[in-house]
Amino acid sequence: MIDLELKQQFTIAILILKKDLSAELRAELVAAGYRSDVFHNQTELLDTLKFKPPHIVVIHPEVLITSLSDFVQSVLMISDEVKFICLAPMSQVHNLAEYREYGFREIIPEGEDLHIRVRWAVEEITQS
Repeated sequence: MIDLELKQQFTIAILILKKDLSAELRAELVAAGYRSDVFHNQTELLDTLKFKPPHIVVIHPEVLITSLSDFVQSVLMISDEVKFICLAPMSQVHNLAEYREYGFREIIPEGEDLHIRVRWAVEEITQS
């Protein structure tokens, strides 16, 4: 298990359109000891990344104004060390598997206890 001091060194950016879900995810991650910022639009996140790239981006593709591949490429051009956790409807999970080679560490289907499943994915990434 990773200690609190180490967890506080990791920054997680949450890019999700649904404000209640993003607040729930942020609260779960902060309670676990991670620094976490919420963004509700792609431009705001990309502008922030230029100055301070996070270690992990939690994203739901519905928020994007460009294609997912363009967004991922933009992020990786800023920092190729960013890892992604993608939230998606079950019907899209299989289609997103090709993004694993671009830093997608987890693709999590929407559903119950999503905040807990995201925290587990963050824990797995930060421990590796």
